Amino acid sequence: MSRWLLAIGLLLNLAGCQSDAANKLPYDTWYLGFLAPNYMEVWLEQANIGDNSGRIFPNAMGGVVAMGQPASLSATAKGWPRRIGSGKGRTLTGLDLPYVVSLRWQS
Repeated sequence: MSRWLLAIGLLLNLAGCQSDAANKLPYDTWYLGFLAPNYMEVWLEQANIGDNSGRIFPNAMGGVVAMGQPASLSATAKGWPRRIGSGKGRTLTGLDLPYVVSLRWQS
């Protein structure tokens, strides 16, 4: 009799763990943005994304990447600016946590 009660209790505990919370995505949307250092022109041929659910989003983004330009318009192009923005991009909906992001770009 105690084995049956133990088995029923175990099944109820496991059934209680099963919910829609496991299927809920961590965020509603993700922002995919790219930018380049000051005065560096970059062409993004394609960006492919694979998420933890096994889905693949081919050609998620492509085109010209946002380029930094200092306010003083200095002639030197040393490194990154102190404040970096989010770059040129787009929002992606229905995407789980990214597993892999592959890029093909030219500079």
